[in-house]
Order: sequence, then C-alpha cells, then structure tokens
Amino acid sequence: MTSCDAPPTVRAMWKFCCVLLLIGCNCVPPPPPPDGGPCELEVQWGREPNCIFQPYASGQNAEMTLGFQGFRFVESAARLTGTTSPSAKLTFELAIEGQAASSQPAGTLDLRAGDDGALYAHELLLFLNDVPLAELIGRHADLTLGASIGTCRATSAVTVTLVDEDPSIQGADAGLLCPGP
Repeated sequence: MTSCDAPPTVRAMWKFCCVLLLIGCNCVPPPPPPDGGPCELEVQWGREPNCIFQPYASGQNAEMTLGFQGFRFVESAARLTGTTSPSAKLTFELAIEGQAASSQPAGTLDLRAGDDGALYAHELLLFLNDVPLAELIGRHADLTLGASIGTCRATSAVTVTLVDEDPSIQGADAGLLCPGP
C-alpha cells in the first residue's frame, strides 16, 4: 500500500508529519551538547590605570566616576584565563553595606589578548545609579564578578570600599581606550 492508496486518516497523518518536518519540528530529542572538556576558566576584577591591569584585593578602595551624562560608575576591567573565546558573558553580583543585594548584567563583551596570554574585557562599568551618592561613599561593597563562556562559569569575589576621592568627572571623549588589536 502506498500513501496514495492509504485511507484518508493515514494520508492526513502523513501530511501532518511532513508539515512538522518542514517547519522544523523534530520528534527526536536533540543530542546533548558536546563535552567541552574540563572547565579551566578563571576571572579577576580589577582596574587599569595607564592600561595596566591591577586586580582588586579585599579592603581596597574602588573609585567612583561621574560620567559626562550623569551616570555614576566604577570603571574597571576583567582578566580571564583558561579560555581562547573571543567573548564572555559578565555579570556583577553586588551587596553594598546597608542596601539590598542586586545583580547587574554587563552583557557579552569582546575579549582582547594581553601580552601575558590572558584575555581582557576593557572598560567594564559597574553602575551605581540606583542608590543616593551619600549612601555609597565610604560603604563596603561585596562584589562578585561572574564570567560565563558556554557552560563554563567562573567567579571572583572581593570586598571594596566605594570612594569618590578623585575629582573624576569623565570628559566628553568618554575616557581613555587602552591600545590593542
């Protein structure tokens, strides 16, 4: 019996299956993602005075900047090792003394190779606009920077003190870009 000789219900079923295949429905479950091997990703949060990465250590001050459009932020960078990926998804988890904890996605950022073999996300901005300035200055902030590449994830945690000691009002040129490829 061919599909042309089949009863109308069987022909309808064949047509239905063909339509499902044409629109991309697949009755077979997709294969699991390939095993990427062991995860060796490591991440550090730091700053780049004069384009030289310096990781933050607990107890250090994190300088806030007033951006030329009125946003308050800590200008920082991330250093990643154990990957060759051209980009990473970065997220801040932040708990400022006396404030509710919050999460701030930084997005998927391009990584650039450094002279030391590590990859860097430059101009990583931690925004601090939701809390009045008076409730930020001198407060301790527990910060965890998370980096994700595929199914691999790494975090780095540090406690810094938020300060505004430098009369740092960002210029209209939006700051300095570190040289790179």
